[in-house]
Amino acid sequence: MDTKYLKKVAVYIITAAASLLFIAYIIYHLWSEYNTEVTTVPAEYVTMEQSITVDAYILRDETVLYADTEGTVDYAFDDGDKVSAGDHVATVYADGDIGKKLIDIDSRISVLERSRVDSSVVSDTATIDSKIDSVYYRMLGKIGSGDLDSAMSLTSDIVVLLNKRALITKSVDGYDDAIAELRSERDTLSAASEATEDIVTDKAGYFYSQTDGYEGVFSSRNIDQMQLASYDMLASAMPSASTYEGGKHTVGKIVTDYRWYVVCAVSTAEYRNLSLERSSYYAVFPASDDRRVEMKLYKVVNPADDDRTLLIFYSAEMPDGFDYSHNQTVEIITAEYSGYKVPASAVTIQDGKKGVFVLDSSVVGFKEIVPLFERDGWIVCEERDVSDESQTGRLSLYDFVITGGKDLYDGKKLQ
Repeated sequence: MDTKYLKKVAVYIITAAASLLFIAYIIYHLWSEYNTEVTTVPAEYVTMEQSITVDAYILRDETVLYADTEGTVDYAFDDGDKVSAGDHVATVYADGDIGKKLIDIDSRISVLERSRVDSSVVSDTATIDSKIDSVYYRMLGKIGSGDLDSAMSLTSDIVVLLNKRALITKSVDGYDDAIAELRSERDTLSAASEATEDIVTDKAGYFYSQTDGYEGVFSSRNIDQMQLASYDMLASAMPSASTYEGGKHTVGKIVTDYRWYVVCAVSTAEYRNLSLERSSYYAVFPASDDRRVEMKLYKVVNPADDDRTLLIFYSAEMPDGFDYSHNQTVEIITAEYSGYKVPASAVTIQDGKKGVFVLDSSVVGFKEIVPLFERDGWIVCEERDVSDESQTGRLSLYDFVITGGKDLYDGKKLQ
């Protein structure tokens, strides 16, 4: 066998392989240099909130209403209605079946009485139709959020509006005959019913039908003396039973003060996030469809021998349909930050300055940023003052921030 020939072939093969590797190396670097695919997002102006989520207690000045009779309760007022001392707020029917029928009749009479309208004055159905749409979509929203009780409470509003529309369009002549028939039926049932008990309040305030047994525990009457020790007692308190000595039963309560309080204990770190320069904060209540309520900081208890701080907020606002459950989760908005929003992953350091790469036409540029707040992978940066020439190199509104790209540097031209 010709060994020289074999050696020559081997040299050719090795040379060819080396040449292919070199060509591949050149192609790879050329591709890297001219691969101009980048992704960007515009720097938009936003406001982000800093918050703490706490296990809080709601305290109010509440007086529980009792009945000697156990049975079906017919309420004369809706939750949140204002009542005066001496008002008849409820009737308790010992016969539950007759009581339920009487309550149903009262509800139907109320709907028909609310449906009355002077058709000689009101003749436009457009306003009624708009209100029907509004209530309908509110109901859908309640159903979507799982608040079926509130959704059901809106059904009577829709029926009232539909009845009014029927009067305006002359589809019916009126509801007086129907009301009279229902009242006659009610009188007959009432005469056949067993003992009933009328509930009269001796205090003025706001009526609520629901009780949870914590009314005597979570009281605002001793709010000024509240300390961490008394707060801990609240956290371990048990609700009272619905039946009390003497066989009395709760049928509702009167809130005698429009002020109500939110009490919570936070860690030292959470307390430091609270800007004490502010006198009021927004609180978000998930139990009430994330309702926002502006609350004032009433008291801070910060003992040296405890790593917790007691915060007490109060509000004089009483929103309709609000859930005043005594123990619930609350989100306290501690600060707000406004500026340009950029992805945290796009931030880099160049010459000791923190900033981002931006794309201007086909040229990569570096823009300095001043971060204010970071949350959920995003950073809020200080807004650029266009009148300040020293801020020329800062990020501007709607700059295209590069979020994906290779070998980026200031001044790089993309092909």
